[in-house]
Amino acid sequence: MSLARPYQAPGSLCYLKYDPIFEHEKPFSVRFPFNSKLKHDDFNDFRDKQEVYTKEIEDFLKRKMGFAFVEVYDLLIRRRTSQFPAAQFQEKHIQPIRAVHVGDVWKPLNGPVRDWPLAVCDYRSCSTDDIVDVDQVYPDAIGEGCNIYFNPKHRWYFVSDQMPHEALLLKQMDSRSDAADCEL
Repeated sequence: MSLARPYQAPGSLCYLKYDPIFEHEKPFSVRFPFNSKLKHDDFNDFRDKQEVYTKEIEDFLKRKMGFAFVEVYDLLIRRRTSQFPAAQFQEKHIQPIRAVHVGDVWKPLNGPVRDWPLAVCDYRSCSTDDIVDVDQVYPDAIGEGCNIYFNPKHRWYFVSDQMPHEALLLKQMDSRSDAADCEL
């Protein structure tokens, strides 16, 4: 991946709207499966490729980052197709949305990515006041993540025309004292 030239592109992001209740109650997102008319086969069976893809990610991190041990514990595939309508923030059209995502390694399965690239916020542009812990409620578990409030100081980046051979590595935590206290 070559270093990108400064480039501005129009886009929309979803921030957490401030609510005074969040000062004493933690926000949450409910992540229950939703009923869909789509059949499992409509999502292109990835199970056959999952093991190969996981091995590629492990090998890549060991080779490029020098890690002695890598464990992939969660693998998600997000896609948007013309057959699945663009979300306008209506639950009936849930699909990958323009929201802040926390992750480890992201690379497209197809490219170049020109529609809905993954955008990341530079942690150095975040204040600890921008970040809110959020419970993620699943049918059989509860996890935790974070949402952020809008701040005009946020600096967002994406890889233009990202190709499948270009991986984006995302830092989960930072123990440095000058880093924002977050998972971005």
